[in-house]
Amino acid sequence: MATPDAQLVDQIVAQVMAQLPQGGVMRADVRPVIGTCTGDYSKFAELRDRLTRAENPTPAKAKRSAAPAGGEQDGDPPAAYIAALSGADGGGGAAGGAPRRKALNGFVTGDQLLLAARDGVVCLAADARLTPLAVDTAKEKGIRVERVGAGAASAGVTGASDGGRWLWWIDGRCDVFESLLKQAADRSVAAGQPRKADALHDVVRELAQRVRRGDVAGGVLFVPSASRAICYANRCPSLRAIVGTCDEAVEQGVDQLGANVLVIEYPFHGYRSASVMVDRFCNSARPSLPGVERQLKELSTCG
Repeated sequence: MATPDAQLVDQIVAQVMAQLPQGGVMRADVRPVIGTCTGDYSKFAELRDRLTRAENPTPAKAKRSAAPAGGEQDGDPPAAYIAALSGADGGGGAAGGAPRRKALNGFVTGDQLLLAARDGVVCLAADARLTPLAVDTAKEKGIRVERVGAGAASAGVTGASDGGRWLWWIDGRCDVFESLLKQAADRSVAAGQPRKADALHDVVRELAQRVRRGDVAGGVLFVPSASRAICYANRCPSLRAIVGTCDEAVEQGVDQLGANVLVIEYPFHGYRSASVMVDRFCNSARPSLPGVERQLKELSTCG
């Protein structure tokens, strides 16, 4: 390879530098960076009839003028658009101006749950159901599920739809149990048995007798392990016991079996989880299930 002539290179550089000042300033259009929101949603067909700030600014201004004091100003993201995406009522129906959450209906999938989980909370209609995958998604992502007309997880046990009282008992000691029992003091009856494992048989017998007499609607049992409690309780014709694994399982137990005994393995549940299950269990109306009654009677005749 030939060695470049240093003198020739210097001459070329000198000529280039001499021509640069004579070229003037070249201008280029400055455009928004990709991903920057310009406020113009006219290019999105599904939003064109809701908001078109650039092509139809008058409706947007009208919406802004109708907003509450201290609300959206010029240049802010359109509140109606945000409300439409989040499922909230743009008018702000909750106390303190907070937007209401739109309740999901029907069978709710895991993807729908994730899309609707604004601030980690999803609101379901009274008849909505989570698919098994959605239940797993809620557990994995820590999503709190609320229902229309139901209190928050910390609301405890309030006003039952069937108006009954519930017999409470625990094998051992648990602060969650004590807190929930205190909240439900006006609708709870303490079992007259010691709080130890040996008393479980007598607790179930007392519960069955009280249910038969109409003294209580059912029972809430906190135990380290549910196997004995479930087996004992379901031997009594007046009792139908279920294990509280999650609020959806409790709801299904009430709807499908008319369950009146809730067994919670308290070492595996914190306050929020237990309170949601107890609230759902005690506040749900028991449906008439003649088919289940018939099947249980048939099964009772098996060996």
